[in-house]
Amino acid sequence: MIPAAHPIDLWLFPHPGTRRIEVPLQTLLSRYVPGPIDIRRTPSGKPHLHPLAGCHFSISHTTGLSIIAIARLPLGVDVESLMAPPGTLDGIVRYLPAHDRRRLQRTPPALRNTAILTAWTRFEARAKAAGLGVALLENPCSPDLDRWQLHPIPLPGYAAALAIPARHMRLRTRQWPDPQ
Repeated sequence: MIPAAHPIDLWLFPHPGTRRIEVPLQTLLSRYVPGPIDIRRTPSGKPHLHPLAGCHFSISHTTGLSIIAIARLPLGVDVESLMAPPGTLDGIVRYLPAHDRRRLQRTPPALRNTAILTAWTRFEARAKAAGLGVALLENPCSPDLDRWQLHPIPLPGYAAALAIPARHMRLRTRQWPDPQ
């Protein structure tokens, strides 16, 4: 028997660097949750609905793009622009788990920035899903990360990843504002 796929809505919209994410986040969450939307933060800084109401979300933004992922199970999403100048990303490598650092040492220089950003988005998506936030930078090998399944998100010009506690998902990508 094939396990059920968990539906996940992935909302994409332009992020010019000055736009605040709260307006689309409030509007989108109101489509999923009846009543007033009360967003709070955990001690590690992860935003969440209060009360949970069976709806989870994760947000990420980078130059030119914002993502809001919404589902009925905990999740984390991260996105990074692949337009970083060559060699500017070596500083974040030290925060990655040892297995990622070893793999990056074998990566050809022409592919290094993309490989670093891909590893980083996977790491950050799992950290967000686990609710660990920046505390994870102090212990990148936290066992809390092992239960999260990683799913790459194909977006031209970006490295993006989604982490959920399930192997099977049904991803529905949508644009904001929704033309409906």
